[in-house]
Amino acid sequence: MENVRIANDPEIREQIYRLRYAVYVEEMGKAYPSADRTAALLTDSLDFNAILLYITDSAEHVIASVRCNYAVDVKNVDGLHLGLASFEPQIEPHVTVCSRLVVAKEFRRQRAIIHSLLCAMYSWGLDHNIEVNLCHTAEPLVPFFRRLGYVEIGTKFFDEHSMTIQQPMKLQLQSLEHLMAVKSPFAKVLDVRLRP
Repeated sequence: MENVRIANDPEIREQIYRLRYAVYVEEMGKAYPSADRTAALLTDSLDFNAILLYITDSAEHVIASVRCNYAVDVKNVDGLHLGLASFEPQIEPHVTVCSRLVVAKEFRRQRAIIHSLLCAMYSWGLDHNIEVNLCHTAEPLVPFFRRLGYVEIGTKFFDEHSMTIQQPMKLQLQSLEHLMAVKSPFAKVLDVRLRP
């Protein structure tokens, strides 16, 4: 399994923002208003209190990352379309939102990298008593997230920054039966945890 770490060092976080810019802005041509075109960085207000998980190559360059926020920290952010207001106050601390999943182009065919990154995110959630993880994704990636164990929720919407139709999705972290049914890589992680 790839070595996944949490970005606490400002220099590592900057590498993550630079990778996002290279992929989302330069490669995919997305017009994020928060993109810093002079410094070639893509960051926004959600990064301030986010957990950023990342993987580096042998030269310690960041090649993949995903962001995770507690729902209570982002429930008033416009444009998420995740129905955060519907959660009861006692549930909110156990809900997270993941976003900004990014993998450097030359590593995207290495399935182990993205699985390691997302299994680390999932394990972090279990360690912190997270029950639900929410995200939204472009329509072509919905089958990928289904295979992880996510299910569609809410209504599709047009994201003006990425210029794509987005589908909100939800993962119940402790739903072993569902995770096993879809052959999610998370099932093995949870099964090990639940064994006596």
